[in-house]
Amino acid sequence: MLHVIQKRILRLVFFAHKLTASKPIFRKLIRLNIFDIYRLQLGSFMFSNLNGDTPNLLHNYFQTSAQLHSYNTRNNDKMLVGFSRTRLRMSSLSIAGPQCWNSIPLMIKLSKSLHSFKVNFKK
Repeated sequence: MLHVIQKRILRLVFFAHKLTASKPIFRKLIRLNIFDIYRLQLGSFMFSNLNGDTPNLLHNYFQTSAQLHSYNTRNNDKMLVGFSRTRLRMSSLSIAGPQCWNSIPLMIKLSKSLHSFKVNFKK
């Protein structure tokens, strides 16, 4: 529902017809929709966590396949995604965080700072 309101407001500000596609308007105004903002925040948290910028309690909250076993697999650099049976669990940080991180391209993951990560993520 929030994304519908966001798109309506953007169309009003841009003086566009109510049936106009919103994606080109977001791009033209260099704005992120509500889902992209969520992914950016989740990705920023994962970046900070993996670089040790979060409290000590969260440092070992996520692990990669390489930390689980010593086999060389093609997914060694991917984060392990836990099992989830319900939609509520799927939206928890322990599941959504690794899923989001695994979907980010490698060049963005290798950013030197959080600021450069955010700038590259928005492109």
